[in-house]
Amino acid sequence: MKTKVRKIKLEEVKLTNKQKQSIKKHREEIKNIVRGKDDRALFIVGPCSAWREKATLEFARRLSKFQKQYDSIKFAMRVYTQKPRTTLGWKGLLLQPDPCKKTNLKAGVRRAQKLMSDIADLDLAIADEALFLPLTAYLQDFYSFAAIGARSSEDQEHRLFAGVANFPVGIKNSTDGDLDKLANSLLSASGESLWYAEGKIFESEGNDALFAVLRGGKRPNYFAGDVEYMAEQMQKLGLSSAVLVDTNHSNSNKNPDKQIKIINYLLQKRKKSKKLKSSLKGFMTEAFLEKGNQPIDCTGKIKEGLSITDPSSSWSDVEDMAQLIDKAW
Repeated sequence: MKTKVRKIKLEEVKLTNKQKQSIKKHREEIKNIVRGKDDRALFIVGPCSAWREKATLEFARRLSKFQKQYDSIKFAMRVYTQKPRTTLGWKGLLLQPDPCKKTNLKAGVRRAQKLMSDIADLDLAIADEALFLPLTAYLQDFYSFAAIGARSSEDQEHRLFAGVANFPVGIKNSTDGDLDKLANSLLSASGESLWYAEGKIFESEGNDALFAVLRGGKRPNYFAGDVEYMAEQMQKLGLSSAVLVDTNHSNSNKNPDKQIKIINYLLQKRKKSKKLKSSLKGFMTEAFLEKGNQPIDCTGKIKEGLSITDPSSSWSDVEDMAQLIDKAW
């Protein structure tokens, strides 16, 4: 099969001064959670995939209003425009803005930037997975948090990206659930790093705002013992013992009803454990307006606010989760 090569010019990010100040504030607040200077829970919540934009923005509007009600929680919204695939499948808004049509990078970058710009105008922290790194360069100025996913966490280029990022980064354990490999990835990103993108070289002595993200593997790894073990490994390496628990994926076996149970379990364990109080920094949760998911239907029968990728919790569930966290934290 012959490979076609063509040149393309992508639009660079344009931020307003107000957006720049908002993003700078959110980044610093999340960095302070890593450093133990801010004892709020970090709650990164939102759709599995940011599609469609209208429903994603409605979730953002609700979360923006909602965040003002809770002093004990720092909210960030999942605006995941890049989707990893185990085999085949839709790769997200950034590459394929219409899941029923071919990839369109120019339209994808433009629409992802527009969506993030609209959410930034709501003074809401934005989180995305840094997956397709050459394209991530066109979005990263909007990020208050970036995740390195389970399939990327052992990749050297993603480690280098995490190392030069001037915002907090959460690195997930690999799909086998090996926490020692995760410790190695975190150590790598904490050291001297160099990354190239958009004709620029980014250099850093390392990122000191890193989270370990436990997402399960061959078995769930959200248990108190897993969090404490991860924190101990980070301490041995001279890293801040900042751990987030991903309540979905292999921890819940993609059952959205289990997400709130995982949060409640850890909150109860945290009450009795000094180690958990110092190392468990919060949760990553997949939720949309409606509970569950739906197949991609190219006949037009797509329900707004219902995931087209992994099953997600509902907005009502998010309200319950926030109340649980606020009460117990």
